[in-house]
Amino acid sequence: MRAGFRTTTGGHAATKIAGFSSFLMRTITLFFPLLILLGWSSPANAQFTAPPLTVPEGDPRADTLTGLIVRDYPSGQPALRRLVKDGKAEGQWLEWYPDGTLRYRADWKDNMGEGTWEYFYPNGQLRSVGVYERDIPVGLHYSYHPNGQISREIPYLNGKLHGIERTYDPDGTPLTAQRFVDGKRALDRPVLFAPGVISTTTNNEYHLSFTPDGNTLYLCRRKTDGSPQKIYVSTRGDAGWSPPTVADFSTGTDEAPSVSPDGQRLYFASTRSLPGKAKSGLFDMNLWVMDRAGESWSTPRPLTGVNQTMEAGTQWPERYESNPHEGKDGNVYFWTKGKNKSGTSIYQTRRLADGKYATPRELPSPPNGPGYDLAAVISPDGNLMVFASSGRPESYGGEDLYYSFRTAEGWSKPQNFGPVVNSGRYDASPSFSPDGKYLYFASDRGPERDADGEPIWSIYYLETQYLPILRR
Repeated sequence: MRAGFRTTTGGHAATKIAGFSSFLMRTITLFFPLLILLGWSSPANAQFTAPPLTVPEGDPRADTLTGLIVRDYPSGQPALRRLVKDGKAEGQWLEWYPDGTLRYRADWKDNMGEGTWEYFYPNGQLRSVGVYERDIPVGLHYSYHPNGQISREIPYLNGKLHGIERTYDPDGTPLTAQRFVDGKRALDRPVLFAPGVISTTTNNEYHLSFTPDGNTLYLCRRKTDGSPQKIYVSTRGDAGWSPPTVADFSTGTDEAPSVSPDGQRLYFASTRSLPGKAKSGLFDMNLWVMDRAGESWSTPRPLTGVNQTMEAGTQWPERYESNPHEGKDGNVYFWTKGKNKSGTSIYQTRRLADGKYATPRELPSPPNGPGYDLAAVISPDGNLMVFASSGRPESYGGEDLYYSFRTAEGWSKPQNFGPVVNSGRYDASPSFSPDGKYLYFASDRGPERDADGEPIWSIYYLETQYLPILRR
């Protein structure tokens, strides 16, 4: 942790030892060709009782001696003062720059950091300070810029990062704030999910869904070369997530994969032709489902009775369905054009015992609003709905993520997650991890742009325990 201040080897050095009645003196570090060790004694024993003794480097006697290591610069300025006892660092250690400015001050006990440790810049300004207990960092540790402004604030508990670590620029402006719990980064703010593998800078990624064991994920990826979006699959191994590959069933323009809570069905939206209907040439998304068949999936089939077909003159989003999601109660949510004059609404159907689906119904207000309400998902415990929405007065820009509680009457009035989750850009396509510990969503908030200058979508996530939810 503080390597370089315990043992530092020098040239062909030897140590002069003065014998005395109470303690012997030793060196544990060799910086200059010669180090003088001065002994401690009471007034009655102030005089040396033995002549100086030279102990060559590597002599085993140097591992048991006690005393004060003294090193001075050729100018006579002190370079260091270090106490050792029975071959171990003890007491306060001091080091100076050649001009006499203090460089380092630290407290030791039994060869371990015990007390305050400080480092200084050549200008005398404090560089860092922290407290150690038996070599373990505790409490708040601070680093400083050369001008004296705090550069970093580091919280420790029992030797592990615990709390909010903050960084600042030289004028005191806060830069970052990251929460740690028991030494691990706590995701209390959205961060990129699996950057470089799942979230890339050269593709648009959104609509993430996991199998119940959390070891396989499906996502929608649209390349920036203008090719249509497809559904990709990735598996998790010891080294992390594998590079996504196009799923076998994704043979057309497909999006919004969603695995049912029991893992027995996989829903998605596609522009592929419905059975018995010719392809219209319109960009018409419909809902499809597959059943688990061993290690693979059955042939996709449309949600008959749910899908509508675009016709000539139909304007998006009429008769366009996407983002299917099955909750733990068997209800399936999706979005399409609603009764409002503009925008979309969240709809609900239900999977029946025979595998068919009930006639869809538009959810009332709440949760639906006057604008675009999209991509509703239900938390694994069934009590929270999260969806994307635009056109609401409290919007931060683009689309925002909202939440609504299940009530005896239906769903509560939606609340905006606020700036902790939402940005001034588009934030959409939410999903939960199977255990409900994480919320995932897609956003174009990043700096990446495609060849046309359009923002690129990536997947972000955070821990649900840090969601800014106003409890009922």
